[in-house]
Amino acid sequence: MYFIKYNRDNFDTIHRVLNPFPSFLDIKVRSKSLRWNYSNHLEKDGKICLFNNSNLAWAVLEAEELAYLPIHTKEEVFIDDLFDRVPVSYHPALEGILISLYARGLILLNNEAYVGNYIFDEGVLYHHTYLIEFLLTEKCNIRCSYCFAEVDNRKKMMKEDTAKAILDKVLQLPTNRLMIEFSGGEVFLNFPTFQFCVEYLKAHKGNKEILLTAQTNAMLLNEKILTYCEENQIHLSLTLDGPQWIHDKQRIGWNGKGTYHKVIEAIELLQKKKMPFGMIGVITAHSVDYAREIMDHYKALGVRSVKLNHCTPQGYSREVWGDIGIDGHDYLKFLKEVYAWIKDHDGAVTESNLSVFFLNILSKTSQYRCTRTTCRAGSEFLVFDPNGDIFPCPRFKHNPLTRLGNIADVHETPVNELYKQNDLVRGIDERNVNRIPMCKDCTWRNACRGGCSLETFEAYHTLDRESGICQFYKGIYPFLFEKLLDDAEFIARHFLSDSTLVGIPFEETVASPVSG
Repeated sequence: MYFIKYNRDNFDTIHRVLNPFPSFLDIKVRSKSLRWNYSNHLEKDGKICLFNNSNLAWAVLEAEELAYLPIHTKEEVFIDDLFDRVPVSYHPALEGILISLYARGLILLNNEAYVGNYIFDEGVLYHHTYLIEFLLTEKCNIRCSYCFAEVDNRKKMMKEDTAKAILDKVLQLPTNRLMIEFSGGEVFLNFPTFQFCVEYLKAHKGNKEILLTAQTNAMLLNEKILTYCEENQIHLSLTLDGPQWIHDKQRIGWNGKGTYHKVIEAIELLQKKKMPFGMIGVITAHSVDYAREIMDHYKALGVRSVKLNHCTPQGYSREVWGDIGIDGHDYLKFLKEVYAWIKDHDGAVTESNLSVFFLNILSKTSQYRCTRTTCRAGSEFLVFDPNGDIFPCPRFKHNPLTRLGNIADVHETPVNELYKQNDLVRGIDERNVNRIPMCKDCTWRNACRGGCSLETFEAYHTLDRESGICQFYKGIYPFLFEKLLDDAEFIARHFLSDSTLVGIPFEETVASPVSG
């Protein structure tokens, strides 16, 4: 038997402290019954992967273990009978398997669950984290075909007095840990205000831990900017959509020329300085059929991890959606091919979205806000534009219904409570896959977790619907579920850096099942 434990998910630890596991060798426990508590199973190569879609419990049982565990019966089985079926020398190993199945929520003990099927009834479990995004400018030095930000070189840059007013409010948030992301437009077009924000935070953060990141198209990266970012521990994320013939078709300068070579120069400079950086690629109709070529290119550049996002019909991309748009089926096919490439190349380059989707199966507490409802957009995720207007998410700042106010008008009200005055944004916190008609009976609802709420609103003009790319989620999770049977060790090693593959060994002293 095996499963993957995500080490930062403290759900198991908390439950073990509050509800210690029983000893199945105890005579009182052995007199009790057990019943299976899984909803789906997948059989392959003599192994069976059990999955409970209500509590996200799963485990793989090996062929020899199945002879002792009657998994296909839905009737109760007395624990004493299970122990009578195996030699005494195997009792400790059998106890280990039963404890693991019970602890993960796959069996009931006297019809009582250690991990109940109701744990997500009131919504997804998540760690409370604050993410603040500064749109330092809506100007940009390139015009991407899929740009949702609707950049325009006539638009404003954030001024220092606006930045100060925002920072003063942000530093009052009830948390000791903040992540602040600077973006645009192109963030480094407003390098003076960027520097002002960094220096102001250093001087006024007190005991708060503040993580700083910046999203850039890399056109302006030079020794001066990189040295400043390095000295202030600012993590940079660059966008490169693949080989030049893909990238230059999608990310074009205002002069009509491609921007590939400038990105490559920035990557080489970062690598020369040995600065870590993130990499993002956007997938459109121009690139969706070239997963292997794209991954080959990242590998050739020495990139170790990339986040490959699908384009969305927002902003400028609406104008050309007929040419660049892809749907959930296209994106699913693409990521499946990316996974196959990663497997073929022993994890030489990994893909961050796949890691998130695996984690949504393996962890009961959600680690990534953009694939869950609620994402806490408007309360723990806030965006400030150059004018000081406040929004719950950068992708939807052009929807006036999501505007939460302006920093100049916010006096006594904490910025993380403004969402309570906005019916649409407040509805994000109330959205729950267990109450959405198209979701509540879906096998994958608690792994999918509803996807992006505002993306759903954009597609259907309501939050009471499934994800706008539901067909993608209905395909990616059974695909990854099957990979847990084939590649568990590989997945734990390359997709989940803070995880452990846990195996409960089947003792070699047991040669064959004992009848009775």
